[in-house]
Amino acid sequence: MVVYLQPIYLSAAGEKLGTAYGKAPAKPQTAKAKVGYAVGAIKIYGGAQLEGCSLTFMKVQGKGLNPADKYDTPVMGRDTAPGNRVVGDGRPVVGLFGKVLDGDADICTIGLVVVGAKPKK
Repeated sequence: MVVYLQPIYLSAAGEKLGTAYGKAPAKPQTAKAKVGYAVGAIKIYGGAQLEGCSLTFMKVQGKGLNPADKYDTPVMGRDTAPGNRVVGDGRPVVGLFGKVLDGDADICTIGLVVVGAKPKK
């Protein structure tokens, strides 16, 4: 299960931590893009809760991302959960949102905040 998420943003001033969701484990996993890459999509596994996820990093190209030049992180959490889906279409990701169950630390939803026009297929 994924019990904790906290985005790391790269700004002109360096890395900045975003809002944390869930309860931080003693040894959290970290996934960071290679230089010149940024988050373009996330693959989500699970039903009522976020059981696993992997990030898709895409090459930064001008003011956007190049979905043809990408790589995925290993799955964090479980990749055997049903209902996997990809969120993100290659637009630059500028934020993360989510929800934890009331009175619990279990993450039940996650999504990406993107900018720019939707890519044409």
